[in-house]
Amino acid sequence: MRSALRIVRVANFVTPVSGGLRTALKHLGAGYLAAGHQPVLVVPGARHSDEWTDHGRVITLPGPAHRDRPVASDDRAVRGPR
Repeated sequence: MRSALRIVRVANFVTPVSGGLRTALKHLGAGYLAAGHQPVLVVPGARHSDEWTDHGRVITLPGPAHRDRPVASDDRAVRGPR
């Protein structure tokens, strides 16, 4: 029997209007979830959040703005405590 995988995807520049990238990440997550895996998506945003969606877990990490959009720049938040 095959065990579920935790599949973590990190995107350093995703916004509500990212178009194809945002759509692709959602479809990939939904497919992984449907196959019995645990998809996690880490994206930058204005504030920290951690939520479950129809395409898996989405973790938002605060990041500095670049052209008025948050960008992930501090990988310590992704790595967690050592």
